[in-house]
Amino acid sequence: MEYNPEIHKRSTIRLKEYDYSQAGFYFITICTKDRENIFGAIENNEMLLNEFGIVINQIINELSNRFKNIIIDKYVIMPNHVHLIIQISKEDNTNVGAIHELPLQEYKLQRRKMLIPKIVGYLKMN
Repeated sequence: MEYNPEIHKRSTIRLKEYDYSQAGFYFITICTKDRENIFGAIENNEMLLNEFGIVINQIINELSNRFKNIIIDKYVIMPNHVHLIIQISKEDNTNVGAIHELPLQEYKLQRRKMLIPKIVGYLKMN
């Protein structure tokens, strides 16, 4: 179902005065294409990872090696999505990039320099 502003009344949960481009803790959810259950299944209230779930688990555990100023605080892999809490420490050139207002095409080069889009892109391409 496509987003329809008349049906889907979304309200922001963001803090009005908080600068989401700074270092800190970020909660990120990444869904699979068409929300297809590709990471495994839940049986008896337990998530059982399949081969793709095992791969995404390995990739998540290696993120801190690839991106030196992050720590994966907690994460959970579900059949069709992943939740991560990422701690980003401040470095001189850190541009967190948790700014959802940037139009994708207009700021494509600027997004490539932002850390969160890099992390999400890395997870998606593997």
